[in-house]
Amino acid sequence: MTDADRAAFAKGLFVLGETFKEPVSELRAEAYFDALRDLPLEPVLVGMRAANGSLRFFPRPVEIRELVEGNVADQADTAWAQLLTLVRRVGYTGKPEWADPVLERTAKELYGGWGALCARLPSEGPELLGQAKLFKATYAAYARRASVERLALPSRDDAKQILAHLKRDLDARSLPAPGLE
Repeated sequence: MTDADRAAFAKGLFVLGETFKEPVSELRAEAYFDALRDLPLEPVLVGMRAANGSLRFFPRPVEIRELVEGNVADQADTAWAQLLTLVRRVGYTGKPEWADPVLERTAKELYGGWGALCARLPSEGPELLGQAKLFKATYAAYARRASVERLALPSRDDAKQILAHLKRDLDARSLPAPGLE
Protein backbone atom coordinates (compact mmCIF):
# COMPACT_ATOMS: atom_id res chain seq x y z
CA MET A 1 0.00 0.00 0.00
CA THR A 2 1.05 3.56 -0.50
CA ASP A 3 0.28 6.75 1.41
CA ALA A 4 -2.47 7.43 -1.15
CA ASP A 5 -4.24 4.29 0.14
CA ARG A 6 -4.47 5.47 3.76
CA ALA A 7 -7.99 6.89 3.50
CA ALA A 8 -9.48 3.76 1.90
CA PHE A 9 -7.62 1.55 4.37
CA ALA A 10 -8.81 3.62 7.34
CA LYS A 11 -12.40 3.45 6.09
CA GLY A 12 -12.17 -0.35 5.92
CA LEU A 13 -10.70 -0.51 9.41
CA PHE A 14 -13.38 1.83 10.81
CA VAL A 15 -16.08 -0.40 9.26
CA LEU A 16 -14.51 -3.35 11.09
CA GLY A 17 -14.51 -1.32 14.28
CA GLU A 18 -18.20 -0.55 13.91
CA THR A 19 -19.06 -4.17 13.16
CA PHE A 20 -17.15 -5.51 16.16
CA LYS A 21 -18.03 -2.53 18.41
CA GLU A 22 -14.32 -1.89 18.86
CA PRO A 23 -12.85 1.64 18.96
CA VAL A 24 -10.38 2.50 16.20
CA SER A 25 -8.17 5.47 17.03
CA GLU A 26 -5.94 7.23 14.53
CA LEU A 27 -2.97 5.60 16.21
CA ARG A 28 -4.49 2.13 15.90
CA ALA A 29 -5.31 2.76 12.23
CA GLU A 30 -1.72 3.91 11.67
CA ALA A 31 -0.32 0.84 13.43
CA TYR A 32 -2.50 -1.50 11.33
CA PHE A 33 -1.54 0.35 8.14
CA ASP A 34 2.14 0.05 9.02
CA ALA A 35 1.81 -3.68 9.79
CA LEU A 36 0.09 -4.37 6.46
CA ARG A 37 1.73 -1.78 4.20
CA ASP A 38 3.71 -4.36 2.20
CA LEU A 39 0.43 -5.80 0.83
CA PRO A 40 -1.62 -4.28 -2.00
CA LEU A 41 -4.71 -2.33 -0.88
CA GLU A 42 -7.36 -4.35 -2.71
CA PRO A 43 -6.48 -7.76 -1.15
CA VAL A 44 -6.31 -6.10 2.30
CA LEU A 45 -9.80 -4.67 1.85
CA VAL A 46 -11.02 -8.10 0.73
CA GLY A 47 -9.37 -9.59 3.83
CA MET A 48 -11.16 -7.02 6.01
CA ARG A 49 -14.50 -7.92 4.42
CA ALA A 50 -13.72 -11.62 5.00
CA ALA A 51 -12.88 -10.85 8.65
CA ASN A 52 -16.18 -9.03 8.94
CA GLY A 53 -18.04 -12.16 7.92
CA SER A 54 -15.95 -14.91 9.47
CA LEU A 55 -14.28 -13.81 12.71
CA ARG A 56 -15.82 -13.50 16.17
CA PHE A 57 -13.48 -10.78 17.46
CA PHE A 58 -11.82 -7.69 16.01
CA PRO A 59 -8.88 -9.01 13.96
CA ARG A 60 -5.25 -8.33 14.69
CA PRO A 61 -3.09 -7.35 11.69
CA VAL A 62 -1.70 -10.89 11.49
CA GLU A 63 -5.23 -12.27 11.13
CA ILE A 64 -5.97 -9.89 8.26
CA ARG A 65 -2.64 -10.90 6.69
CA GLU A 66 -3.57 -14.58 6.99
CA LEU A 67 -6.93 -13.91 5.33
CA VAL A 68 -5.02 -12.30 2.45
CA GLU A 69 -2.00 -14.62 2.13
CA GLY A 70 -3.07 -17.74 4.00
CA ASN A 71 -1.23 -19.01 7.04
CA VAL A 72 2.30 -20.38 6.80
CA ALA A 73 1.10 -23.98 6.47
CA ASP A 74 -1.16 -22.99 3.54
CA GLN A 75 1.73 -21.13 1.92
CA ALA A 76 4.01 -24.16 2.33
CA ASP A 77 1.42 -26.46 0.72
CA THR A 78 1.06 -24.06 -2.19
CA ALA A 79 4.84 -23.75 -2.56
CA TRP A 80 5.24 -27.55 -2.65
CA ALA A 81 2.64 -27.79 -5.43
CA GLN A 82 4.41 -24.97 -7.33
CA LEU A 83 7.75 -26.75 -6.97
CA LEU A 84 6.36 -30.02 -8.36
CA THR A 85 4.79 -28.10 -11.25
CA LEU A 86 8.13 -26.39 -11.98
CA VAL A 87 9.98 -29.71 -11.96
CA ARG A 88 7.50 -31.26 -14.39
CA ARG A 89 7.29 -28.21 -16.65
CA VAL A 90 10.93 -27.07 -16.74
CA GLY A 91 12.76 -30.35 -16.25
CA TYR A 92 16.35 -31.12 -15.34
CA THR A 93 17.99 -29.15 -18.15
CA GLY A 94 15.79 -26.07 -17.98
CA LYS A 95 16.08 -22.96 -15.88
CA PRO A 96 13.07 -22.17 -13.68
CA GLU A 97 11.58 -18.74 -13.17
CA TRP A 98 10.94 -18.34 -9.46
CA ALA A 99 7.82 -16.30 -8.66
CA ASP A 100 8.33 -16.74 -4.92
CA PRO A 101 11.74 -15.86 -3.42
CA VAL A 102 11.04 -18.05 -0.37
CA LEU A 103 10.32 -21.01 -2.65
CA GLU A 104 13.57 -20.42 -4.51
CA ARG A 105 15.58 -20.12 -1.30
CA THR A 106 14.02 -23.26 0.19
CA ALA A 107 14.66 -25.32 -2.95
CA LYS A 108 18.28 -24.15 -3.26
CA GLU A 109 19.04 -24.61 0.45
CA LEU A 110 17.56 -28.11 0.60
CA TYR A 111 18.89 -29.46 -2.68
CA GLY A 112 21.84 -27.27 -3.59
CA GLY A 113 20.53 -26.17 -6.97
CA TRP A 114 18.00 -26.90 -9.67
CA GLY A 115 19.78 -29.85 -11.25
CA ALA A 116 20.35 -31.53 -7.89
CA LEU A 117 16.72 -30.95 -6.95
CA CYS A 118 15.46 -32.61 -10.13
CA ALA A 119 17.89 -35.52 -9.70
CA ARG A 120 17.10 -36.16 -6.03
CA LEU A 121 13.35 -35.59 -5.99
CA PRO A 122 11.53 -38.93 -6.23
CA SER A 123 8.55 -39.08 -8.56
CA GLU A 124 6.26 -40.99 -6.18
CA GLY A 125 5.98 -43.16 -3.09
CA PRO A 126 6.85 -42.67 0.56
CA GLU A 127 10.13 -40.97 -0.36
CA LEU A 128 8.17 -38.20 -2.07
CA LEU A 129 5.99 -37.79 1.04
CA GLY A 130 9.13 -37.49 3.17
CA GLN A 131 10.56 -34.86 0.84
CA ALA A 132 7.25 -32.98 0.93
CA LYS A 133 7.28 -32.92 4.73
CA LEU A 134 10.89 -31.71 4.86
CA PHE A 135 10.27 -29.08 2.18
CA LYS A 136 7.12 -27.72 3.85
CA ALA A 137 8.78 -27.44 7.27
CA THR A 138 11.79 -25.64 5.78
CA TYR A 139 9.59 -23.38 3.66
CA ALA A 140 7.50 -22.45 6.72
CA ALA A 141 10.63 -21.50 8.66
CA TYR A 142 11.96 -19.33 5.83
CA ALA A 143 8.51 -17.76 5.29
CA ARG A 144 8.29 -16.78 8.96
CA ARG A 145 11.76 -15.27 8.81
CA ALA A 146 10.92 -13.41 5.59
CA SER A 147 7.78 -11.93 7.15
CA VAL A 148 9.83 -10.59 10.07
CA GLU A 149 12.43 -9.15 7.70
CA ARG A 150 9.68 -7.59 5.58
CA LEU A 151 8.33 -5.79 8.64
CA ALA A 152 11.61 -4.05 9.36
CA LEU A 153 11.86 -0.89 11.40
CA PRO A 154 9.98 2.08 9.93
CA SER A 155 11.82 4.76 8.05
CA ARG A 156 12.68 8.02 9.82
CA ASP A 157 9.70 9.77 8.18
CA ASP A 158 7.32 6.96 9.16
CA ALA A 159 8.67 7.03 12.72
CA LYS A 160 8.03 10.80 12.88
CA GLN A 161 4.45 10.26 11.69
CA ILE A 162 3.87 7.54 14.29
CA LEU A 163 5.26 9.78 17.04
CA ALA A 164 3.05 12.66 15.90
CA HIS A 165 -0.03 10.40 16.02
CA LEU A 166 1.01 9.14 19.44
CA LYS A 167 1.42 12.68 20.78
CA ARG A 168 -1.98 13.72 19.36
CA ASP A 169 -3.60 10.66 20.89
CA LEU A 170 -2.00 11.38 24.28
CA ASP A 171 -3.05 15.03 24.09
CA ALA A 172 -6.61 14.00 23.28
CA ARG A 173 -6.67 11.84 26.41
CA SER A 174 -5.14 14.60 28.56
CA LEU A 175 -2.34 12.31 29.63
CA PRO A 176 1.17 13.57 30.25
CA ALA A 177 3.35 12.81 27.25
CA PRO A 178 6.46 10.77 27.96
CA GLY A 179 9.77 11.96 26.53
CA LEU A 180 9.24 10.72 22.97
CA GLU A 181 11.88 12.70 21.18
